Amino acid sequence: MNRVKGILQNGTTIILENYDQSNVDDMYFIKAIEATNQRNHRTIAEYFNGLIRSLETVQQEVREQKVQQLLSQYRDRPVVSEKVRQERREQLGQTNHIAACEGYEEEELNKVLDELYINGQITPEEMTQVFNLKYL
Repeated sequence: MNRVKGILQNGTTIILENYDQSNVDDMYFIKAIEATNQRNHRTIAEYFNGLIRSLETVQQEVREQKVQQLLSQYRDRPVVSEKVRQERREQLGQTNHIAACEGYEEEELNKVLDELYINGQITPEEMTQVFNLKYL
């Protein structure tokens, strides 16, 4: 085991006891010290916070791609009869009216999901899955 000393540009000295090259956490810490100095971050925490925000952005992009893939799959399903579509349209109209009275603002995704449901191309459970994937 080694002892590693890092000095930030602001003069802060950081000593990592028992540094182990094979330990991923230790490697990230050393990289954070280097990146902090190279990118003029004031603290290592500032560097890690930026890294976390970048990862969250990437995760959201991946989730958005998954949502679009699922919607594409659902659009390829057959459409139900006009009678069933009319019944579902009326049902959703009532549901959306109640939601609007409670202050809910419909988003574009909900309109797409509603249309897929009306056409019989998506189940309520699948609608919930897509909504949760997008927003939770």
